[in-house]
Amino acid sequence: MTDPKPKRKKKDSRAVAQKAADDAFSLYIRARDKRCVTCGSTDGLQCSHVERRGRHSTRYREENAFAQCKRCHMFHHNQSETPLRDYQLQKIGALGVQLLYSVSRTTLKRTADDLRGIAKMYRDKQEAIR
Repeated sequence: MTDPKPKRKKKDSRAVAQKAADDAFSLYIRARDKRCVTCGSTDGLQCSHVERRGRHSTRYREENAFAQCKRCHMFHHNQSETPLRDYQLQKIGALGVQLLYSVSRTTLKRTADDLRGIAKMYRDKQEAIR
């Protein structure tokens, strides 16, 4: 009797789709804002989320993400009140901030197909603003 062939490990299609959605969203946010919304720098821009990325219900909400340079982004993650929160308040108002906070506390599980759709949408949006 021969041993069965070892099963090949399949790539987790959801994880691959989430990485593609994250990358497309990040590139779009940086292209949209063009500079750090905190200090105005154009060097080393990153996509910074006000409500953390782990809160899946707001992960791809545009009003929750802004471009920041690496220095300002690291400062944002080490403080409770930051200039990024002030910028968000200025952009979407107190009601918008409260709504986003409430939405961020809801549970949302996206499928691989959902994530592929998000990736495509943000690639298209980035292309449109070029």
